Amino acid sequence: MNINQMRLNKVYTFTMAAPAIYGAQIVKAKLLSIGDLSIAEKFAPIKQQYAQIYPTLLSQPPYGPENCVYYIFKQQNGEIVPIADQWIVEGTIEEVTRLVID
Repeated sequence: MNINQMRLNKVYTFTMAAPAIYGAQIVKAKLLSIGDLSIAEKFAPIKQQYAQIYPTLLSQPPYGPENCVYYIFKQQNGEIVPIADQWIVEGTIEEVTRLVID
């Protein structure tokens, strides 16, 4: 599945391009919102995370946390995590259809 095909309130599993902060994979997380840097910063220190993750990305997109689209997920443990589009490995996104996360 392509990143642009993800829909709100659906549950997804995908591989992270840079596992430094959230691990190698996000597993069964519900997509709550899609937004920009100002939205993502309400949930995590994105600028610091971006600076830490950027050097580990295999492809080096133009630097700048403001250049990303952020996907806000709720994990099974209730934690809310903002994930930049650059941090998700395209082609690894799978929709989980038999799980409900409130």
